[in-house]
Amino acid sequence: MRAVQILLTLLVLQGSIANADHDDAKSLADQVKAAFIFKFCSYVEWPRELFSSPDSPIVIGTLERDASMARLLKETVRDRQVGKRPVEIRILPDETDQVTGVHVLYLGGKSRQIHDQITALRGKPVLIVTDQAQGLEIGSSINFRREDERIRFDISLTSAQTNRLKISSRLLAVARRIEGAAP
Repeated sequence: MRAVQILLTLLVLQGSIANADHDDAKSLADQVKAAFIFKFCSYVEWPRELFSSPDSPIVIGTLERDASMARLLKETVRDRQVGKRPVEIRILPDETDQVTGVHVLYLGGKSRQIHDQITALRGKPVLIVTDQAQGLEIGSSINFRREDERIRFDISLTSAQTNRLKISSRLLAVARRIEGAAP
């Protein structure tokens, strides 16, 4: 219940994005996205065999071109855990199509490589989070959207299930749109 309250608080606090100037609004929007990415980890279940022990870290990856998001994520997760698991942030080369060792991958901005990177991860237990106009359509599990000066997110159950992930009904309850259906 507390986690749902935190998510709802994030939704309310992000309303101040509308009152900030463009640069401040982008910075605030990115801070909200970083907080959401961290909180998503509490509502996703990965295959057990993916972790070598109960205290193995959850690794969130970003690409080099998203280094500013990596910095925000590092600030957000500092001294925090998901359950008993520490959280690590890893920056990957932009050109990589062989993403390994991450549980969450944030693909922000616009790049022709995103489609190829998502395709290479199809069927692998990685929560793919994008910030694209057609994020879910290209295979992302969660896609951010800016709507009414607020950060919202859509979820693709189809993509999550393809990647062997289970998304909690509590997270689904606060999503703007849900694509696909649970089996």
